[in-house]
Amino acid sequence: MSHKTESEAGKAQAEKGVVIIDGPASVAISMTPKAAAKMGKRMIDAAGIADTHPEAKEKRRHP
Repeated sequence: MSHKTESEAGKAQAEKGVVIIDGPASVAISMTPKAAAKMGKRMIDAAGIADTHPEAKEKRRHP
């Protein structure tokens, strides 16, 4: 699978009891607060693991 790895974070906002995430390429996701909190934790956990991979260090040197 080919995909572009984004280096810019999306935006999140709360509106009418839901969390709306606006990402790159016009991607938008609406989630319940509980689902958004769970996804946020999973993303933080995955980011910590990915940051230890040698490939991540290489991308920091050559964006």
